[in-house]
Amino acid sequence: MQLSIKNKECISLLGGLCFFLSLVEYMIPKPIPFIRIGLANMPLILAIDILPFPGFVLLVLLKIIGNSLIGGTLFSYVFIFSLGATLISSLIMYVIRKVFGKKGISLIGISTAGAMVSNTVQLILAYFIVFGRSVYYMAMPVYLVGLISGIFLGCICEYFKNNSRWYAGRWDAVKGDAKIGMPPLYSSIEKNTQQSMQNKPPSLMNNFSSIELAIAGFIMLIAFLFNSDTATKILQALFFFLLVLLSGKKINYLMSLFSMSVIILFNLLNPYGEILFEIAAFKITLGALQSGLNRAFTLTGLLMLSRFSIRRDLSLPGFFGEIITESFKVFSEMEYIKLNRKNLLSGIDEALIRLDITMEGQGKSSSDIKNKTVLKKNIFHPRQLLLALPIIIAWILFFL
Repeated sequence: MQLSIKNKECISLLGGLCFFLSLVEYMIPKPIPFIRIGLANMPLILAIDILPFPGFVLLVLLKIIGNSLIGGTLFSYVFIFSLGATLISSLIMYVIRKVFGKKGISLIGISTAGAMVSNTVQLILAYFIVFGRSVYYMAMPVYLVGLISGIFLGCICEYFKNNSRWYAGRWDAVKGDAKIGMPPLYSSIEKNTQQSMQNKPPSLMNNFSSIELAIAGFIMLIAFLFNSDTATKILQALFFFLLVLLSGKKINYLMSLFSMSVIILFNLLNPYGEILFEIAAFKITLGALQSGLNRAFTLTGLLMLSRFSIRRDLSLPGFFGEIITESFKVFSEMEYIKLNRKNLLSGIDEALIRLDITMEGQGKSSSDIKNKTVLKKNIFHPRQLLLALPIIIAWILFFL
């Protein structure tokens, strides 16, 4: 597949954003397992105008992989629903946009059409695989939720397209317009990013190669995702916190606590199970609390594990491996999005700009990083056995 460097970077950035939004969407309780709000479709809708068709299809595949890995549905019937609904709805959204053009249909219309098609495919699959004729009873509420969420997501995409500095830069690149200088925000972020990439303190994890860390992270990921016990999953997530600290990377504690608190509170609004206590008319139930804790620490644990195991000098073989690698690097940095109530989208925009600059800087210095990594690996080769220790601990917690 022939794609320009700029298109590859764009796919990686939007792919990482798909992973992040898939994780956010996973945290939201759903009455029916395969029905989703569609937050992770935002990057797909935005990509229609700035990516060529091969790049768009590649991004769709990345989104499907991200949903399945993060939700732990890769080996379940839910994966079939995600695969069919996402592929068909994405292709139809792309075709509609190209046929009618930007003046003929807005991103709101594109998003709404995609939601309706996605729900139709999911209901058809549900009829043949899970529910049979009883699917008719859920069709109306499913379409209603799809219509509302499609319009809502379309409004978000339209707003982001019109106000995003990162998107404006990508659109200029598509049209071939030369950018003279950078906007003030872009320039300030570039300076801060370049400073943060220099003079990083050494850490114990520098003694391991990037591929060793990635393999270790994947092995621990299996133990984490398939762990259904809330208590041991919390312990695993806290252990991943410790690994990030040992790797010398920063942790945004306030943002992590805020995100977990919101997820737990959101799940408490759907009470079920044994009633623990009541606050006025609000019931705190054991089932809702366990569900909230499980989802909150799943979100945090996945982000921490990704930050620990994915390093900037990691490179998987092949074209698709390269794109997946870069997408997971973007995902590992997504915790730095500023989640403020005034303008969440500006935080996403700023994060994309920062990561865009980081990827460009990474390309310039990747050979130096690899040389240093190999040198340190040869010097401290006996310490490679230490990497087995976190893997053993993660799996011991899984079997507890």
